[in-house]
This record gives sequence, structure tokens and C-alpha cells, in this order.
Amino acid sequence: MDFKLTRRKEAMREMAKNFAEKKIAPTMEEDEKSISSRKEIVKEMARLDFSDVLAPEKYGGNESGVLRRRGMTEEVARVSPSWRSLLTSNEFYSVRASQFWNEEQREKYLPN
Repeated sequence: MDFKLTRRKEAMREMAKNFAEKKIAPTMEEDEKSISSRKEIVKEMARLDFSDVLAPEKYGGNESGVLRRRGMTEEVARVSPSWRSLLTSNEFYSVRASQFWNEEQREKYLPN
């Protein structure tokens, strides 16, 4: 089995690396001490599709796969384990919600 990343997945990994180094790293120490997550960083991560890479498109995901998620998560974790945890928990929530909630709950709480 070939686990080599496609060009698109490699580009997303590189984007995640650059984002983590430029946006997360400068304030990481301060954020860790205050136990906070900057809303502007969270919004930018959402805009760049950091989360929901495994969730179905119907519920706001992009279904781009485990390898893409792994690469992006690794790059964020290199800079900040706390931000990696946030990224992973968001992913877990959206995937589980799309799998186990009923349709009414999905329509109400998941992005479309």
C-alpha cells in the first residue's frame, strides 16, 4: 500500500505548517498561560478547512481523508499541542455527530 501524499494533500500539509508557524507560534506561550484560544485563529482555521476533513460534505465537511488530517494535525502539533487538541476535538465532534445524531439534530447543529 502506498502512503505517499498526493500533491494536494502535501500542499495542505505545507499550508498547515506555515499557518502554525505564522499564526499560532507568535502567541502560543501567552495563550498557554491564559488557557485560551484566539477566536481569530479558530475562524481562520475553519476558513482554511483545518477541521471537518473527515465529515461528510452534506454536514459541512470536505471528506478529504485521514492522511490529509494526519498531516495537518502533525504540523499544528509541532508548534502547539494545545491547538492540536482543539483541532482533533473539533474533528471528533463533527464526525461523530454526522454518524450518530438523527437528521433533525444534524440539520440544527451542523453547518450546511
